[in-house]
Amino acid sequence: MYNYLIKPIDLFILGNPSPFNSAEQTYRASEKIINPIPFFGALRKKFKDAQINFISLISKNKFLFPLPFDIVKTDTDYKQGILKRTASSKFVSDSEDEYWVSFGEEKIHREFDRYIDSYFMDKYLLSEFEVENIKTSEPIKTEKRIGIKIDRQKRTTEEGFLYFEEYLRFKEDSAFYIKTNFKASEKTIKLGGESRMAILEEIEIAIEDEFVNIDRIQEHIINNGLFKLILLTPTNGPCEISGARMIAKVVERPYVYSGWLRKDKDAFPSRLFNLIKPGAVFYYRIENSNREEFVKSLFNRFWLKPAFFKPDFPYFESLDGINPLCLGLTIIGTVKEVSYE
Repeated sequence: MYNYLIKPIDLFILGNPSPFNSAEQTYRASEKIINPIPFFGALRKKFKDAQINFISLISKNKFLFPLPFDIVKTDTDYKQGILKRTASSKFVSDSEDEYWVSFGEEKIHREFDRYIDSYFMDKYLLSEFEVENIKTSEPIKTEKRIGIKIDRQKRTTEEGFLYFEEYLRFKEDSAFYIKTNFKASEKTIKLGGESRMAILEEIEIAIEDEFVNIDRIQEHIINNGLFKLILLTPTNGPCEISGARMIAKVVERPYVYSGWLRKDKDAFPSRLFNLIKPGAVFYYRIENSNREEFVKSLFNRFWLKPAFFKPDFPYFESLDGINPLCLGLTIIGTVKEVSYE
């Protein structure tokens, strides 16, 4: 495997599926979710058999991960939810989950553009950090630009074609990180909307070296029989995990996505996909009697691998259970406490 940084040279934009016509819409925002599809499309233009095995942000040589949805912001600080048994009389819902994640009575909100580095992620996965000490980062900032349409024959602006676009720019020493199966022969790629130029730089840093407590995480899961999967890239739905039962989840409104497909010389949009946003957390109880073997198999399949998806053409392909686009990427954490109140 090969590790690369992708550094946009200037501003860049990652569009959303909403149609944009400068005569009908006046504003277009850029998506801030780490969606591997635009990266996969950019790489496939130059490297036909390219696969993405891992993708994230990196800042000052520290890997960054989406803030898990069971950590929220209150008026004063961050707070982590507690797993509680569901009381059927308390909810009006068709959910069959046995538990729910409680944040108490305080007003809360989630920060979708915030990230934590591998130091805090490691402690979070072991349930060993004080949430009030957590430090989040925002490596990407936005810039708004004004656009107009020019009549090239008259060399004048056209009435009714004034619009605004939101672009993204990395803060200093920040970039995208990908792990892939090919060695790049070129130093640049064209990325995202408007095909903005980005530098492709091979590096020695590898995501596999970031987490040193895997054995402790596995031991904790074996002992109490509970674990959670934290989603790092979008997916189309929870997959079945043989030998475990999903008991709770924390997800947000779906992320609607539609990309462009190409056949010969023609290009056309794909259908709309309702995707689960990165940061979603899924809680499980092990039902397999051999916990050690189950946990070993669990980590082989889901630890920093894109396997949490349901096969669905065209983006949710499956190559031996792995998604070559890197959709459905997850990491595995422990569950510290369960309240039976």
